[in-house]
Parts: sequence; structure tokens; C-alpha cells
Amino acid sequence: MGQGFYDNTIEDLKVKNPNLNSFGIAFDFQRSEQTLPTLKTDLSLDFVVTNQNIFTSK
Repeated sequence: MGQGFYDNTIEDLKVKNPNLNSFGIAFDFQRSEQTLPTLKTDLSLDFVVTNQNIFTSK
């Protein structure tokens, strides 16, 4: 949606419930071995679920 909509929503929800886990859904081929550009306002997801794997940042 742009303009940090999802980052802001996740941040607000985690303030209300610090135990909240955030999940993203993607295809395995979308994974990048390279570091992608980010903004200081970007949040990391706790889990990313693909058609072949589950990745976690925890």
C-alpha cells in the first residue's frame, strides 16, 4: 500500500501486544542472497513462509 502502512500497523499492534508475531507470505524464488535496500522505518517480519520454507528472524 506504500507510505509505511504495514510497518506502522505492525508497530502499533506490537505496542499493544508485545508477544505478537508478524508473518509474511512469499514464493521461495523471491528470496535474495543480496542485502536489499531498506529505510530506517522498515520493520523486520518475525517469520516469512514460502511454498518450500519457513524463515525466522528470531
